[in-house]
Amino acid sequence: MTSQDKGTRIILHLSALFVPFLGPLIIYFVQDDALTKKLAVQAMIFNAIMWICIAVSTFFSWFIIGIPFLIFFGIVEIAVPIIGAIKTMNDEVYQYPIVKHFL
Repeated sequence: MTSQDKGTRIILHLSALFVPFLGPLIIYFVQDDALTKKLAVQAMIFNAIMWICIAVSTFFSWFIIGIPFLIFFGIVEIAVPIIGAIKTMNDEVYQYPIVKHFL
């Protein structure tokens, strides 16, 4: 992994905190590295799944049962990209949970 690929992957993971779909989409079209493109697709799918889970939990929070799920999915949405960036800094390949088995 080159220094440029490493930096791009760190930005890819951290972009999920600020621009969840736009950041990985831009990196997907700009980058030539196959693994970075795969991680960008994983990041977009992971964020879509998390936002759907958060939306469903928000709906069910009217019935109190959704509040713990809302808290859990919110923490996961924040923690997973940070873990990915840290693992990438340590030269490890981090694949997003849930979607790594599908791609």
